[in-house]
Amino acid sequence: MWKAFKNVETGTVHAVSLVSGMSPHGFAMDWPLVETAEPLTCHQCLQYAFRRQNAANELNALLPTEMVGHKEPERCCTLCGTPVSQCCC
Repeated sequence: MWKAFKNVETGTVHAVSLVSGMSPHGFAMDWPLVETAEPLTCHQCLQYAFRRQNAANELNALLPTEMVGHKEPERCCTLCGTPVSQCCC
């Protein structure tokens, strides 16, 4: 099950799998985290959740409202592979 956790030092909201304690980019339990109801703000977690939103409903719930339900194919960045509108390269 995916939950949103906020890093208390940086203020960044990450997606964390409670079964394993992993985020999409590493072991998250080493960070000072607190559970939150805020949408994700971590770029890597957002990319992962957006790509997998149809496969895992709990990831869909963690996305900002403007990203939920976007189904139209969009041109992707050649560097990171994310849709151009979400790329920060």
